[in-house]
Amino acid sequence: LDAVLQRSNIRLSNYVSNIDSKSYKAVVSELGTTDKKQELQKFSETLAESGLLVGHNAKFDIGFLNSEFKENEVEANIARHIPVFDTMVSMTAYCKIPRNGHHGIGNFKYPRLGELAQFLHVNTSDIDFHQSSSDVEVTVRCLREIVSNGLVPPTR
Repeated sequence: LDAVLQRSNIRLSNYVSNIDSKSYKAVVSELGTTDKKQELQKFSETLAESGLLVGHNAKFDIGFLNSEFKENEVEANIARHIPVFDTMVSMTAYCKIPRNGHHGIGNFKYPRLGELAQFLHVNTSDIDFHQSSSDVEVTVRCLREIVSNGLVPPTR
């Protein structure tokens, strides 16, 4: 599976931070700079080299990142330059959770990350779903299951 991820040029970035337990200052210090604009520029460059951006509810994350880039005058528009694989949207029809007034596609609601992990039989017993780094870990685990089961193979 790792070979598939490498061929697809999927990068698991080291730019994930747990802002729940660390201050912004501590996070940027670990990354080697206290200059937010400089760190966003490095992040933008890493994204530009990536062949695929993977996320759960990626539209939200992309909007947040694009806002940060704009606010800090960093040239980047993720949605225009990098293909996106959104596990939430892509797996809605597979999970088949009744919509019942929730946002979704057709008769099915978008699965929460925990619901997707449960559907894919991904072990999350070691995960605290209230931390951003844990969400990344679960998304990676789900992606591995999606690819290995041939449900929605990432393509360029």
